[in-house]
Amino acid sequence: MGNRPQKRVRPRSVDRGLSVLAPISVPVDPPTLAERYTGSYCRVPNSVVDDDSIDAYGMAVYAVLARHDGPGGCFPSIATIARKTGCSKPTVRKALSTLASAGHISIDKQYSSGSSRAPNRYVLHWGG
Repeated sequence: MGNRPQKRVRPRSVDRGLSVLAPISVPVDPPTLAERYTGSYCRVPNSVVDDDSIDAYGMAVYAVLARHDGPGGCFPSIATIARKTGCSKPTVRKALSTLASAGHISIDKQYSSGSSRAPNRYVLHWGG
């Protein structure tokens, strides 16, 4: 029967007075989010979504940062964030600044050898 839900059955009489089981349809609860999204995805905390100072660009930027987040923070370049959000680089910089001033992320400027710039390190503050 595949992945279909099991059906309850009820007795039904036949010619000889015997009872047989007949299927009845039973409503099935819809799958939960965890059951629907079993693949790779990222989350944006309610604290970011509920913060009125964060606009749609800020949420999109946060989602990209959350997608790249790892044990030591995340290191996407401004160009990468802009490409993945569809925003301009100035819009990404403004969104990062807003997220940082609201306390949702920390931005650590990184330098490689010889004082040349490297991608910033972003640390996400979940729930804060």
